[in-house]
Amino acid sequence: QARAETLASLEKAVGARFGEPAARSFGLQLEIVRQAATVEDFKVLDAICQCVMQSENAEQLMVGLQSIRTETA
Repeated sequence: QARAETLASLEKAVGARFGEPAARSFGLQLEIVRQAATVEDFKVLDAICQCVMQSENAEQLMVGLQSIRTETA
């Protein structure tokens, strides 16, 4: 449950930082990442957090999430 709460918090942070359209896209991308990763895989959660913190814009964020998705597939 803590993982789900963390992801929800990240989605809110993305909305505040990059705007609501980015938050919606981020939410869709997160769902894809969630499906690709196991619930216990905290490396994926860490990679998502790093991606959010290091991205300079929404486009860079989405590219980073796509990279995480590819790595977890």
